[in-house]
Formats: sequence, C-alpha cells, structure tokens
Amino acid sequence: MLIKGFQFSFKGAKNQEQDAKVNQARLTKGDYFEQLVRPDLAESIPDSRAEMLKLSSVTTPKAKLASLNKLFQILAKTAKSPVASDDQLPWLIAVLSKCKVYNVCSQLDYMTNFTLSNSDLDETEKFHLVSK
Repeated sequence: MLIKGFQFSFKGAKNQEQDAKVNQARLTKGDYFEQLVRPDLAESIPDSRAEMLKLSSVTTPKAKLASLNKLFQILAKTAKSPVASDDQLPWLIAVLSKCKVYNVCSQLDYMTNFTLSNSDLDETEKFHLVSK
C-alpha cells in the first residue's frame, strides 16, 4: 500500500510539473498558435473556450470525455472543409491559451487512468483517449 501511495504521489508531482510547462507555453506562445489556426476554425474559438472550461467543472471521467467530445463537435460544425489533425492541434492549443484551465495534463491523465471500462465508451471517446 505504501508503494502504491508513493506511485500516486509521484504521478501527481509529475502531472504538476507537466501542467506548469503547459501553462508557461500557453502564456508565452498562445498568440503564436492562434495565428496558425485556419480562419474558418478560428471562428469557433470563443464557443470552444466555454466548453473547455466545463472540462474542469465536471467530475467524472465519462462527463469529461463528453465535454471533450462536444469541444470537437463545435470544431466540426464550424469547419467549411474537412479538418485534419494538423488543423486540430493549433486550434486546440489556441483554445487552451484562451481559457483558464491550468491543469490540462492532470485532467487528461484522470480521464485516461480512471475510466472504468472501455466498453462504456463509444468509438469517438476511445479515439480522444488514445490520441491525447
């Protein structure tokens, strides 16, 4: 039990370190990534920002995945052409830079490690978990 507690505190410390790096990059390079976003996708950033903030307020992994899924549905609705992952990444970073979610790595780790069963997830949610 002591070893398991040590592993958990180590993982938590590692997440804090990763969150700090992400926050530093978000503050210093957020505007740079916003310039890389396709113009038709940039229109969805304000709506996506609100959905990203919900990610911190919901408490279950399933609800967090549903929020993440809604985030990408907003992107798909505003896109005027198919969206490749090369377009999604700058858009996602721009959304992160505009909202005040300071523990993104911890949120993703929580969704990945504490999902009860893969059978509870649909294919889109499984994709979001695998491609974090």
